[in-house]
Amino acid sequence: LIIIVLILFVPITLFILHGFEISRKGVEELAFVERRIFNISSDWKYIVFRGEDFQDSPPSKGWINTDLPKLIYSSGYRGAWFRKSLFIPRLNGSGRFYLFFYGVRYGCKVFVNNRHVFTHFSGFTPFKVDITSYVKQGDINEIYLCVLDWTSMLNRKINLSRLQPNERPVDRAKNSILYPIGSKYTYFGIWDDVELWIVPSIWVKDVFIKTFYRNFTIMVETVIENNYSKNIEVKVFNKILDGGKEVLTLPVRKILLRSGETVKVITHSVWNKPKLWSPWNPHLYNLSTEIVIESKVIDRRLTEFGFREFWVEDGSYYLNGIKIVLRAASTHYLDYDRENIVKTYYLLKNISVNSMRLHAQPWRRMWYRLADKIGILIIHESAVWCMGNNYRVDDPVFWKNFIKHLEGQILLHRNHPSIIIWSIENELLLTSGHRNRKSLNEVERNLAKLASIVKSLDPTRPVMFEGDFDPNGVADIINLHYPHEFPKHDQYPDTVFWLLNETILDSYPRIRWRWNRSKPLHIGEFLWTPFTSYDIPAAIFGEEAYKDPYKYYLKTKIYVWRYQIMGYRILRVNGFCPWCIFTSNRLSKPLCEV
Repeated sequence: LIIIVLILFVPITLFILHGFEISRKGVEELAFVERRIFNISSDWKYIVFRGEDFQDSPPSKGWINTDLPKLIYSSGYRGAWFRKSLFIPRLNGSGRFYLFFYGVRYGCKVFVNNRHVFTHFSGFTPFKVDITSYVKQGDINEIYLCVLDWTSMLNRKINLSRLQPNERPVDRAKNSILYPIGSKYTYFGIWDDVELWIVPSIWVKDVFIKTFYRNFTIMVETVIENNYSKNIEVKVFNKILDGGKEVLTLPVRKILLRSGETVKVITHSVWNKPKLWSPWNPHLYNLSTEIVIESKVIDRRLTEFGFREFWVEDGSYYLNGIKIVLRAASTHYLDYDRENIVKTYYLLKNISVNSMRLHAQPWRRMWYRLADKIGILIIHESAVWCMGNNYRVDDPVFWKNFIKHLEGQILLHRNHPSIIIWSIENELLLTSGHRNRKSLNEVERNLAKLASIVKSLDPTRPVMFEGDFDPNGVADIINLHYPHEFPKHDQYPDTVFWLLNETILDSYPRIRWRWNRSKPLHIGEFLWTPFTSYDIPAAIFGEEAYKDPYKYYLKTKIYVWRYQIMGYRILRVNGFCPWCIFTSNRLSKPLCEV
């Protein structure tokens, strides 16, 4: 029996060992490309066309030069071609080419050298395209995008002829929108950067850094993808750099990567005395993540982050153990360059604003990166803005698309220390995002599911629903819009203390309510007070207001803002944002002075 076992076992053992040696030899001889990322947002061309469908091929003439971002106005049923001539270098090892699009709205098709390679339907979900099999290495390649406007997000064709005065194009799209489209939906195109990624076949696909002030620990989740043809054992190193100097090394992880596999690797460490990120000291570190095979670095990725923790406890906001009130500003998307973003953030800080809600859609990445560096607390908001009657809230397809939108944004932005709250949507329920009581209950259940999904992707930040109170009780923060408004309530200054008593809310959910302080209260918009009548300023300034109605309207807004802001501060409302200190896409000096 022993002889039989030896006869069977020894050859098998030798075969396995021989195979192992071949694998080791293969590892030693592996050559991988070095990670390189190129911003290719300059030197594009575009041309606009009319039509509701994608075109099969681009035109030969009529192109206009442009840099990105480039947005084009359309009330509906228009499209545009975008084109770039791009040199693709030769791979000097095993690797792949990707195009990474951070923002294209809305429906689009990507072509490389006249071959269709990818179709994407969304307006605010970043996406990458593997173009390795389509490019000519060491040569010029032609990249084309065919992009459609907001009507590509509908479930049916609508009639946009003869719009009435004050009628918006979207008003014709009742119960028709299947994707989040934001508030400035009439502009389409490529609205954020495009990059060319050259990465090795075994690469760091994603990094998520979690920092915890309450126990001074850091946790790093690294996603590694193996596009190589073999199973390979790798080590994952994570080192924290401060100005290029290594200040902390996390425990090394060793894993076996199978061919075609994507794996998440988790490591964590105590970190004594890190420099804390905050608005008054926005200190940033870099995390260097390396994939190593037998002492050879295969891939290295740098991720900027700040050590900070923001949380909700006992009905209050805390940042790094300090109770904090969010004195916020907000407006619709501003198409600013870097210089004007920096100027705006510093102006906000100078007027005692410590936070900004980037409202009604995701904004360009530059806004979040500069907030990290300058020290502005950011509320990130999805592209579901109002339009409760227009979104197909009874259609599972809408909710599926909504989930993909949130997933894309959270995975893209969750390492920004400036982002402290996820605003899942804005005023969907307030603007009648339900058809009846049964529909309301179903919409609230779906919103509650979204909150759960967001927290599964990022358990480190609270969530809220701007203007939609607390759907199904799942929000970490109660959020109200226009709950107690002038001129309905004009007994200033006494009326500013309305939160002391049970009251009927002027806006959604329009219930009799009193804040019990079990959750933070964030009044995301208040005292908009649109100038609909000359009587509005007269309610404060009497007959004098009729001599110069707009002048006195502005004075009225300043008057009621001053009192109500003081009232909310005295009552320790956790966050508040008067609507709005921006007028005509610029900060209003008189309103800023309030």
